[in-house]
Amino acid sequence: MSEPTATDVAAKKTVAHPDQALSGAGRFALGAGIALYLLGFVLARYRSIRRIAWERVLGAAAAVLVVLLLDAVAAAVVMTAAVALLALALAVEAARLRELRASIRAG
Repeated sequence: MSEPTATDVAAKKTVAHPDQALSGAGRFALGAGIALYLLGFVLARYRSIRRIAWERVLGAAAAVLVVLLLDAVAAAVVMTAAVALLALALAVEAARLRELRASIRAG
């Protein structure tokens, strides 16, 4: 079995007490977990094709910012906001790549 990730720890705390605010460590775990996931992908893509996935960089920064700003908000709200930002970053990237692939196929 693998060790729990930072996001796992924050999710466990959120499920256990969704109406309570996450502690500083819980918020850090959530923001850092999402940011490290996104930035790890950015670095892997850069290493392989020398392109930066700016949507994921911005998604990582936004997730950290939201987690820092929502310090007195219920854990479920913080988790929902962070996951929504993650989904938004990935959706924007998918749309951009769809347009890029279409232009490559056409040309």
